[in-house]
Amino acid sequence: MNRFWIFLLSALLFLTAAEFLFAAEEPQEGHEEEQGGTSWLIQGNTKIWLEDGVTIQDRKDVLLNKAVDGTEKQLRPQFLKEFTLEVRKALTSRSLNVVLSRSHSPQDSIELALVVTKFDPGSALERWMAPGMGSTVCIARVTILDPFTAEILGEIISWQHVPAGGLFSAGAYEYVPRSVAKAIAEALAGEIRR
Repeated sequence: MNRFWIFLLSALLFLTAAEFLFAAEEPQEGHEEEQGGTSWLIQGNTKIWLEDGVTIQDRKDVLLNKAVDGTEKQLRPQFLKEFTLEVRKALTSRSLNVVLSRSHSPQDSIELALVVTKFDPGSALERWMAPGMGSTVCIARVTILDPFTAEILGEIISWQHVPAGGLFSAGAYEYVPRSVAKAIAEALAGEIRR
């Protein structure tokens, strides 16, 4: 019986080490993270599309709406509030002026409507037990609007997840949404500065 447990423990340690090595070698799409050693765990992508003939170049004033729950299961209001705050911080860190009310919006500003379409906090223990299980996932869709005409100018979609990492990925339920917020801000800032 002891041999069985030794074998099982050895197999789990081997799988954790292999998961760590393979995750570190995979190319990461998206953006650089400043998460204190967790950036190698995050995988995902962010895309921005603008309508034909639309440019948002040099529009540095952004009217930011509160994030809305678009998931199948109900998100906590505190999560949506924190996600909106993270997007605001990310936009501000990229030298964009965040405007909180339409009455204070300059004529050449843009409006962002945030919708969190999926959030699954996952489980570090499940990721440790079986890579791929317990993934932390966050997907957000942002509609870029003209705040005065409500005309749709474009859209940003960002998805980030942590599919592996075991105990190294503890806390992913906090830093994956933060990564999505930063990716949204980076995509928007890149288009504005183009």
